[in-house]
Formats: sequence, C-alpha cells, structure tokens
Amino acid sequence: MCAILLVAGCASRQGPEMQSLVSLVRGDLNTQQLGEALKNLNPAFRYMRVELDGAAPALMVLGYIDQDRHGAVEVWYSALGEIIRTQNGRIMGTVGLPVDWRALTYLNPPIAWTDAMAAPATYQRARDELPSYRFGVQERVTLSAMSPSSLSSLSFEIPVTLRREWSTGVRWFREQVDAADGSHLPDAVFAVARYRGQAAVVFSRQCLSHKVCLRMQLWPPQEESL
Repeated sequence: MCAILLVAGCASRQGPEMQSLVSLVRGDLNTQQLGEALKNLNPAFRYMRVELDGAAPALMVLGYIDQDRHGAVEVWYSALGEIIRTQNGRIMGTVGLPVDWRALTYLNPPIAWTDAMAAPATYQRARDELPSYRFGVQERVTLSAMSPSSLSSLSFEIPVTLRREWSTGVRWFREQVDAADGSHLPDAVFAVARYRGQAAVVFSRQCLSHKVCLRMQLWPPQEESL
C-alpha cells in the first residue's frame, strides 16, 4: 500500500527523482546524496516532513495561509488530498487521516512559546473529532517548558538534527491534555527554533487520538539558535 502523504509512494510508480525524495524523507542518505536530493525540492514552496506512527515518512506542501483572529493558519496538502491545518505549530484541523479533527477553536488562546519558558500556563480548547462523531470535546491544555535532560525519556524518536542541539538554540515544550469527559490524549511535544529568520515550531509530535500520532518537521531542516 502506498504511504498516504505527498512523497513516499509505491516503488513501481517512482522515477529517479521520486526515489531520491523518498530516500530524503526517510533519512537514509549520506551528505552528498542529501545535497543532490534537496535540489529536487522547488524552493518556491514550503514543505513539512510528516510521519504517522507506524507508516513511512512523507512530505506535505504548504498550499496557502489562512487567517483567524488568533493569527495565521497554514494549510498543508498531500498529493492525495489529505490536509493538515496548523497555527503556531499546533494542529487545528485535518482531513483524510485515520482520525480527523474537523474543527478546533480556542475558548482562551495559548500564550506565546517564549512566555511559557517562565512558568506553566493553561488554555482551553474545543474540537470535533471523526470518525467517532465526538463534537465539542472540551479540553484543558497545560503548556510548560521542558529541560533538555528530560528528552531522553520520550517514547518516540527525535530527529538527529535536533538531538545535536538539545542545549543550543532549540527550546522544548510539552502540552498535557485533560478532557472534560475524563479522557486524556498523549502529551504533545514541540521544538521551537529560528527557521528562515523567524521563531517557529520546527518539530512536534502531536496525537489526534491514543492510536494516531504524527511527527511533523519543517523541511528541509534549517534550525538556527533563538
């Protein structure tokens, strides 16, 4: 079965350029091969490496930027029509995934990442979830900074480019989610650094349910110190 996202299709459908892109997102290229593969990416577009737990990694492309009262909403597309909407790195909605958040609204918005470095803060959100037909799920989210020493205890793999910078320039945050109905999603983890001249979430692991979790990384990696 082909992977669900933009780059990681069936081998029988791939020419040399597609093969190099598949190797690129899987991370199995040496330095010279990596440089060649990156040349196949159109610099006019922005990309995000996405890995659904248990599936091959792939790339999505930024289709357009929407706006709401809390700021810019980035709309990412796959070749097969899957959509992920993000705001400040957080998932705001999805289409075409095994579990979809069809809408998410803030009852009170989260504070800035840099403000959360001083002390934990909470915000409230409500979301609609399919295919379980859960609507208006209200959740209390606690945002807190993480120390580099705590990263080794995470249950998932962190990209090599970020492991090299645990203590130099990348700031890590955790979001703990408590739902009003007593259910709890796995903690979300975010890495914030300077990317293309602006502070941004360069990597995150966010779960749409207990079984559907996504690792997302701005691509190609260009993290700089904050």
